[in-house]
Amino acid sequence: MHRTLKHLMIGLAAACLLAGTTQTASATGGNPSQHDSIVGSLVNHPNRDGPFAHFQIIAVSRADGSNFAGYFRVGAETSPVQQYVAELTCMRVSGNLATVVGKIVWSTHPERPVGTYTRVRLEDLGRPSIQDKIQFGPYNGDPTVCPAPAAPDRDPIRAGFLNIIDAP
Repeated sequence: MHRTLKHLMIGLAAACLLAGTTQTASATGGNPSQHDSIVGSLVNHPNRDGPFAHFQIIAVSRADGSNFAGYFRVGAETSPVQQYVAELTCMRVSGNLATVVGKIVWSTHPERPVGTYTRVRLEDLGRPSIQDKIQFGPYNGDPTVCPAPAAPDRDPIRAGFLNIIDAP
């Protein structure tokens, strides 16, 4: 595995553990988090006749969208696998909807080269998670200004989980 990708995935795993610890503290009577967060690992079939897409995200920001941090990964079940990793350049959460934009920092996907930007729309419809939705694609706007969250124009996910928290 590419060294940078391996370090990124280890960091994502550590962040997932930290996010889970923070959410548990809130649920058990601790101070509620003043941060928005998005955590998920999803499988979708975005083109219905194309390959399945795998998506992982770990992202956090202040309630106003500032001080954001996070990464997401998109991979297609092709031969060879086409995938890319993007570092967040902005994040917006509103209720159960979220929009993130990221700069691609690693890629084996010929249509998503390093240095380009991509946008992801997410909708968390609660449990069961297979009702959650995702839509991703290229982004040509200002990468530091996220579009308002809007419902994704795609079918629900096939497997996985998604958790969007909108801080009070």
